[in-house]
Amino acid sequence: MTPGWHWDFIFSLVRYGELPVITIVLSSVAGWMLGMRNMMITMIAEDFVLMASPRVCRVARSSCTRRAMPCCRASPTCRWRSGSWSRGVVVELVFNYPGVGNLLLQAVLNEDYPLIQGISWSSR
Repeated sequence: MTPGWHWDFIFSLVRYGELPVITIVLSSVAGWMLGMRNMMITMIAEDFVLMASPRVCRVARSSCTRRAMPCCRASPTCRWRSGSWSRGVVVELVFNYPGVGNLLLQAVLNEDYPLIQGISWSSR
């Protein structure tokens, strides 16, 4: 069979790509949920929530959710990069995919500082 975009290739692409995608999505959602939980615990202890009457409690809690959202994403660029690198390394190791995450891990293990700088600067 000639190489190209045919149904067998598309089916194998979906078949071998679904577990890595699920792994990356679940780890991203889990990290976001933990950050949101911690910020909600902090916001619920604030005075404006504690002093709210039961009638406005629902409004105060929705206000907490809105106020916790930006804090949950503190320094989004830094958190996204570090999270995507670590998820990439884990997915490439577990599923034996050659990629930049595996290259980054080998560079760290071999103390190849120019390569580490090149990988980190190229993703900015």
